[in-house]
Amino acid sequence: MKLLHGSTQKMRIWAGVFHPITMQDIENKENKTLFFSAPILLLGMTTINPKKVFKMERNSNKQSGFTLLELVVVVAIIALVSIIALPQLHTTQENYRLKSAAVDMLSYFQKAKMEAVKRASSVSLAFTEGTNGKFVMFVDDGAGSGTAENIIRDGSEEILSQVSMPKGVTLTANFTADSAGFDARGFPLSSRIGNINLVNNNGNSYSIVLSMAGSVRLQKD
Repeated sequence: MKLLHGSTQKMRIWAGVFHPITMQDIENKENKTLFFSAPILLLGMTTINPKKVFKMERNSNKQSGFTLLELVVVVAIIALVSIIALPQLHTTQENYRLKSAAVDMLSYFQKAKMEAVKRASSVSLAFTEGTNGKFVMFVDDGAGSGTAENIIRDGSEEILSQVSMPKGVTLTANFTADSAGFDARGFPLSSRIGNINLVNNNGNSYSIVLSMAGSVRLQKD
């Protein structure tokens, strides 16, 4: 490559095989000097070291990644977090299941009361105690040779709902003969008051309480 000379040199450019030229010569439109197609680097008076340039290019082509040791550490951390979190997750799930069952039980009591008033006929709930206990809600009107208002489903009395408790929830009925009901005015049938207790494997429990006025409330024990 030919070296171009100018009267004033404000900055040197190193290009191609690293021969110096001036900015003034580059700006001269009549200059016919042939430059290499390699990129021109403006570095003031600093000389480019080709070995460093090639080394930088090789480093830029390297792809980053994880080592085997890093992957093992990450897997170990995930396993440790899982061991700690899973029991708590199971407990939370059981407590949620219990609360959901208690809220549903409250709703069924309220439904029984509304159905009794709407139908102008007694509606009762008969409970089966124990783990995964259950209950049946029915119209206690003595239909089909049954006995009305005895808080026992007999004859062909209409069933309104049949419900089983979710897994891990134990039902205890604190009513006479494990049954309760409402008369046509919405009061406790045969003055039976009491509560239903629901408890899970964690020892948490809720009670659904029926008062003499016919009101029903949910309380956490």
